[in-house]
Amino acid sequence: MSEPHLPDQSPALPPPASADLTQTVVLPQYQAARPDTPEKSRQRWRPPSLEELHELMPGYAIDKLLGCGGMGAVYRGVQTQLGRTVAIKLLPPDLEQDDPSFAERFKNEAKLMAMLAHPSIVAVYDFGQTKEGQLFFVMEYVDGTDVAHLISSQSRLPASEALKITLQVCDALAAAHELGIIHRDIKPANVLINTRRQVKVADFGLAKLHDGQHGLTKTGHAVGTPDYLAPEIYLLGAGADNRTDLYSLGVMLYQMLTGQIPRGAFKPAATFVPGLNPRFDAIISRALQVDRAERYQSAAEMRHDLDLIATESGAQPPPAAAMGSTPFAQSAAPRPSAQRTASASPPLKSGSRSAAAKTSKLTPPPAASG
Repeated sequence: MSEPHLPDQSPALPPPASADLTQTVVLPQYQAARPDTPEKSRQRWRPPSLEELHELMPGYAIDKLLGCGGMGAVYRGVQTQLGRTVAIKLLPPDLEQDDPSFAERFKNEAKLMAMLAHPSIVAVYDFGQTKEGQLFFVMEYVDGTDVAHLISSQSRLPASEALKITLQVCDALAAAHELGIIHRDIKPANVLINTRRQVKVADFGLAKLHDGQHGLTKTGHAVGTPDYLAPEIYLLGAGADNRTDLYSLGVMLYQMLTGQIPRGAFKPAATFVPGLNPRFDAIISRALQVDRAERYQSAAEMRHDLDLIATESGAQPPPAAAMGSTPFAQSAAPRPSAQRTASASPPLKSGSRSAAAKTSKLTPPPAASG
């Protein structure tokens, strides 16, 4: 494959920050899946030092602790036999103590995650237990940044770039949904952009199988990031399905275009972006319907409408199968939009957009581990 190039009009990638970039691998929101044990009663888990982890996993040369949080620690290392740089996520030992079935569910879901062989999904290379019985993932290491950093550094993204990112996330979700895997935490921080400007969706660790029988999460817990959660997540017994991910993607698309989170009766994106193709607001409106029967029913269906925008703007979108390995291409400016009103976007219940569910924060790596 020829070396891809960056489009001339695209802003340079902001320099990666290891702790924040790691947030796409270490899940602070994962804390919600843990049993309802008061946090203060827990002794804070200390992740192993680089030397200690090397002893536990002798097949890897560990060179950096990228970050840690309530649900584990992530390290950068090299798989020595293959010379491959990887990210290693180590889960704290008390997870299995709290939930005896956790290890088995972890292994079952890890096998499915390893099946997600798609160019727009962070690959899982290996999983298992260390010599001391701690569960771990070995994943593709993505050198670059994430969409959250792009938004914070640019306020909002050009419509052409937001479109191309969303197209590739649609492809990643379509591949996962085909296997019955729901991501459950689609958000800008979980969408990585490597140095070749290719999209990589991370953190399928929150995935819950569509059949409701398995998963690393427990029934009855609202898992994810509140601003991006679909309303049904807060309804006991409603469950998540592929349309839950598409709701979160609609929130992310709006945020990329406007720099804001759509809360309550939010204003159309065209209000903030003069000349925005009106199809964007129509797509966002449909993705964010409270009734999921009124949303897009599949990622492919949402991608079809996004493809229409690319076609109208003069850029032929790559075929879905090639999206993950295709660099961002230049495209003409979107067509001017028609006059819109705030009623173009469906009012959402305030509670569903600003739930008071609290999530733990990533903490810096302990000094002793660096």
